[in-house]
Amino acid sequence: MSDEASRRLTMYLWRRRLQQWGTILLGTIALAICLGYLTSLRVSKIDTIRNSSRLSGTVISRHAIRNGNAVSLQVHLENGRDVSIRAWTPKVPNAGSKIRVSDTEYASGRHDYRIVRMLE
Repeated sequence: MSDEASRRLTMYLWRRRLQQWGTILLGTIALAICLGYLTSLRVSKIDTIRNSSRLSGTVISRHAIRNGNAVSLQVHLENGRDVSIRAWTPKVPNAGSKIRVSDTEYASGRHDYRIVRMLE
């Protein structure tokens, strides 16, 4: 093979490599731009708060969660619902304690319950 043919073949191979890596690089950049755009839309705002109320409830049972002061409480609310609440508080209510609960309803139908304060 002559030097000219060898040089042409080498240049051809490098151009092919650059085309392949360029395509991969452009695809990666396009994907990063799309993910950045979707993140900037703040998908979390789609699930907006529809209603928020405060209810009284009675702790039915409590179960310790592995880390520190965290507990899972089963609470019977004044509207008749039985809900599970995870709480990270230094004062953990015992079974039978009266508590005030914040009920937040989101547009998706999800409910979020939080302990506001202990009544007893």
